[in-house]
Amino acid sequence: MRCRTLFSAGTVVLLAWTLVPAAPVHADTIFTPYVGRAAGSDDQVKAETLGISVGAMAGGVIGFETDYARIADAPDTGVFAGQGRVTTLFGNLLLGLPLGPGRPYVAGGVGWLRAESPDQQTDGVAFNAGGGVMGFMGAIGARFDVRYVRGLSTGSGLRDFKLTELQFWKTSVGLAIRF
Repeated sequence: MRCRTLFSAGTVVLLAWTLVPAAPVHADTIFTPYVGRAAGSDDQVKAETLGISVGAMAGGVIGFETDYARIADAPDTGVFAGQGRVTTLFGNLLLGLPLGPGRPYVAGGVGWLRAESPDQQTDGVAFNAGGGVMGFMGAIGARFDVRYVRGLSTGSGLRDFKLTELQFWKTSVGLAIRF
């Protein structure tokens, strides 16, 4: 008799639990225009960078972003020697740690890199990895970010990738708008 009572009580609890509405999943969409600097690891002269990032994070823990940046009129020294402009477009995975108003995160992904000079243009695959922190007061906040960017070239096979000489660090600060 006792087993039947436990079974009936369990059925009632399970039925009641299935009738309770589910809590909505909350994802932040974050739009960030930014300014920054880019330079090779040994460069003294840094190039100005402008960019925009649009991403979404589920609960501040995991997300995806698209990042577009343009290094216009790069100095003719160091890593950017011979390059007039460098343009990047990346798809990145974001992993964050929601710690209240401050949200540290790591990011990384693959994308496209174009290096232009007055006499040539090269396009190719690239990757980036880095991290930063976002802080919000309501829907408006700030974002600080550091990324390592490295170009890849393809060899003879489909899976034959080699690292190129074009590699640099990009630091940025931006206005983060969350909606």
